[in-house]
Amino acid sequence: MYMPCPIYIVGARGKQYATMPPAGRVEALDARAGQAAMAMQTSCINLTQAAPHVQLFRIDGHSATQEKMAVPIASCRVSVGGYDWQIDYYPNYQYWGESWIRLGFTLASDGAAPCVQATFRCRLVDQSGVLKPSTEKTLSWTFGNGLTKYVDFMARRDVDASGYVQQDDSILLECAITVLLDAAAAAAAAAASISAIAVPPSDLQRHLGEMLRSQKGADVTFLVSGESVAAQDSERIEIKDMEAEVFKTLLHFIYTDTLPEQDEEDARTMA
Repeated sequence: MYMPCPIYIVGARGKQYATMPPAGRVEALDARAGQAAMAMQTSCINLTQAAPHVQLFRIDGHSATQEKMAVPIASCRVSVGGYDWQIDYYPNYQYWGESWIRLGFTLASDGAAPCVQATFRCRLVDQSGVLKPSTEKTLSWTFGNGLTKYVDFMARRDVDASGYVQQDDSILLECAITVLLDAAAAAAAAAASISAIAVPPSDLQRHLGEMLRSQKGADVTFLVSGESVAAQDSERIEIKDMEAEVFKTLLHFIYTDTLPEQDEEDARTMA
């Protein structure tokens, strides 16, 4: 319901007067407000496009990795939004006198746009499914090619006490990557997704052959050497001077682009 507000009018000497709009005006505004609300509920325009990707990393021998100091012990590359991203895992980064797990994210695409906006959200996941995922650590940045940004994910003592370390001394790290696409990257990503769709091979010939064998939907009959042969058309046609088996073989070839299997007697008939 539109609620009328007073209209303030400033007089010639600067004095303000307050008045209320007439009732008819209030009803008209109320109707327009309702129409606007309906329009807001039924229309949606995507102002931006983004490419999301979720990557899981399993770290075996978690307790043994604490001996690695300030160097990444593992790196991998993933492709998101048409760009290559390198992810480095630091198991024992010293931060304020304490050992932390750190992640490094690098835009590693040659010829990448000078400004690529990306967000990285990282959390621990319980492999047994008992615990909920840990609190996320998020990094949002505008990357240039070769630029590396870091996430100081969690102190090692907190990881060890969290319950996410399994009995086999492994942890599972989930990283959700979202890349904001410009117009060119959006088109490339859409083309890549289309090209990635697996198109099954055509089996039209098999279907046509089955249609010929079953005679389902047949609407034309060929009379060949006194034998009726059904096919798809709308009339009855007599074929003279041809054996029925020869004509059936011809129809099979027309429908399936293959020759039917033949025994010696059939071969002599074809000859």
